Amino acid sequence: MSLSIIKLPYLAQIEVLKQLELQELFLMSLCSEKSKKLVQTVNLKVEALKFSLNGEGIQVLVESNEHVHCVASMKLVQSVSRDDTSIKLGGSKFQYRCIEEPPTNYLSHTFQYIQSDEKIVFESIQHHMRTLFRDTPQVQLELSSIAALSKADVIKDVTDTIFSMETLETSVLENYLSTRQDQQSIQLKARLTWPLAGNSRLWHVKRLAVHGTFADLVNQILLGPSVVIPGIIRNFGGEHLCFTDVMYNIDSWRQLIRRWRAKEAYHDLRWFSTTSPAALPIIAGTALDEFNLVRWDGIRRPRTVKLDSKIVNFIMKGEIDCSSWMDIQQDGGGKWASIKMTDHSICFVVWD
Repeated sequence: MSLSIIKLPYLAQIEVLKQLELQELFLMSLCSEKSKKLVQTVNLKVEALKFSLNGEGIQVLVESNEHVHCVASMKLVQSVSRDDTSIKLGGSKFQYRCIEEPPTNYLSHTFQYIQSDEKIVFESIQHHMRTLFRDTPQVQLELSSIAALSKADVIKDVTDTIFSMETLETSVLENYLSTRQDQQSIQLKARLTWPLAGNSRLWHVKRLAVHGTFADLVNQILLGPSVVIPGIIRNFGGEHLCFTDVMYNIDSWRQLIRRWRAKEAYHDLRWFSTTSPAALPIIAGTALDEFNLVRWDGIRRPRTVKLDSKIVNFIMKGEIDCSSWMDIQQDGGGKWASIKMTDHSICFVVWD
């Protein structure tokens, strides 16, 4: 025998809701205005709302307690029947078809909509998700194609963006940054077609992550190191700079240390890290000898650093033991930093 949750005492309702997955709470909030208000009473708290656009729809993910949960999927289709249901989402109505997914899928249901309703769908899902949570979460946006990028202006208040596509025109990136000037972090999983200008807005983003792609690796093996990466290292003016699976000349890394030590640049830098492709180790040799690094004395700076770069989808959280890292100080008795170098990674942390 089934029992409606609405008929339970209030405290019992709350306890039942707390046991549900975020996806289940989202589905329940669609049932009626009454059920939506009931979900709101749980006072859900999340750190970030992520909207993922791929040109064929939108997915909504939620970051809560350092875990990412897929909550909703809206998919573009050619047509829906007049017999399909009308849904009220975020104050707007549109026709949709609800598809039940196989048990092996990470989402139990997908909602299908037609092209003419797409703007309403994007606006409505964003508004609806915001109303479910107690605080205003950070809004993240993932773009998986140029087609998705053309629809991105519908998603508002975005502070963190990930570009996940094979190629990204440099001019397209610059235009995006000029229209969304409040970006706190950018993650590039795309090959830039041309180096960025010295006055690029990208240099003023606090947190930047660059991921090498297989196409990048092939091009660099055949044609030599990318000219884009040295430009990023040379011009970056933010706090966190991270590279993964990227090839570049070690001289760019040494120049960063020189300019930081001389207080010529990187005044706000807190963290720099890079990893090379697995098959291509970093050939450092005596690259650090000129800096006269010293071992940690147990006094001048903390033993561990706790990282939380807030780069979209980029895990840099938790404490790292730096007791074996080598130290360097800025000229004139300035800040201290610590360095760790292996065959496949370089890490550089600046201490407050």
